[in-house]
Amino acid sequence: MNRPPKEPTDLSPRQARDRFLDKRSLENSEKTIRSYQNRLTQFVVWCEENGVDRVGDLSGWLLDEYERHLRASDNAPSTQKGKMTAVSQLVQYLEEIEAVEDGLSEKVHVPEVSRQEESSDKMLDTEDAKALLQYYRGSRGSFGTPDHVILEILWNTGCRLAAARGLDLGDYSSDHQYLDFRHRPDSGTPLKNDDQGERVVQISDPVCEAIDTYIRHERSGKRDDSRP
Repeated sequence: MNRPPKEPTDLSPRQARDRFLDKRSLENSEKTIRSYQNRLTQFVVWCEENGVDRVGDLSGWLLDEYERHLRASDNAPSTQKGKMTAVSQLVQYLEEIEAVEDGLSEKVHVPEVSRQEESSDKMLDTEDAKALLQYYRGSRGSFGTPDHVILEILWNTGCRLAAARGLDLGDYSSDHQYLDFRHRPDSGTPLKNDDQGERVVQISDPVCEAIDTYIRHERSGKRDDSRP
């Protein structure tokens, strides 16, 4: 095993990946760790092939170049998102140990997935969903964004995507922490089981925090009865 350098900025990308995985192994399953390893190894190899020998040399430019590399390699949009999410979490960890400049994680662009892909029949893997939630909850730039809020609602209520998108702001209670799923066919937001699908679902603090942030920042100045 390679000895760590005296300065954290001198960690090689491979050493940084291994330290990150060691830390994650304390709180994540083996399957999640394997997923992180697979996604980050491509980033490590790219760094080595492009002369990035120490993480202290990472910059917004290099991170953008890596994302361009993923797009040029014909990775599916969802695959690009997963790989860039892993890179973002790695960079957040490197910020914590002062191995990269503060704020570098905000320069990692995690691509959006189109609505068509979100609505596809392909299920999001459980470990991928957990990794995405962990990313969103720890990201200053992505916390409370529409994608984050939708994922929190889907994960914590088990509802369908159409039901989540059909929620009005009036269907949410921050004080009492619930979402009220209503069947509204006249407004184009029916539930699959019609009136029988109507229900009130209690939600946890992280979900409320995400929704409250979305309302506060994303929906400022918009009508209260409009939808995300």
